[in-house]
Amino acid sequence: MSEKYFDLTIDGFGYLNNIREIPRNNKDNLWCCTIAALRGSVENADYTYFECIAAGEKVVRLLSQIKSNSEAKQRILTGFVLGGLRAKPFVFESGKHKGQAGAQLNANLIHIKWIKIGGVDIYKAKPKTDSEKANDQQPPSNPVPESLEGELG
Repeated sequence: MSEKYFDLTIDGFGYLNNIREIPRNNKDNLWCCTIAALRGSVENADYTYFECIAAGEKVVRLLSQIKSNSEAKQRILTGFVLGGLRAKPFVFESGKHKGQAGAQLNANLIHIKWIKIGGVDIYKAKPKTDSEKANDQQPPSNPVPESLEGELG
């Protein structure tokens, strides 16, 4: 039986950069990347940056296949889904914001919908089946954690 989760996901598209493989002792290597997600007006888009850890074999395989393109500084545009968003606070150590607080957004890269390199389509995920879509939209039978039961309302 698979474990059930409450999902909070970010669905978007942006530029995928800095693909890297991080060795770990006695464990599989960790695959990471940076995504510069596009948001706002098409005429004047802004970016939100996410430091991502690849979650799942399929995402790892895709990142490993395009790592050389990332190292060659080619423009990699992708549709993505992120989960497990968390913020890591820090203080700028140099530059015009020296001494000011900032936050790095970290997330798990859980799905890659498509990839374009230099404007050329190189990957497109297969659409989900109807049962997979239904499973995505079904809340658990008791969505209230036990620690809150009887305390609401």
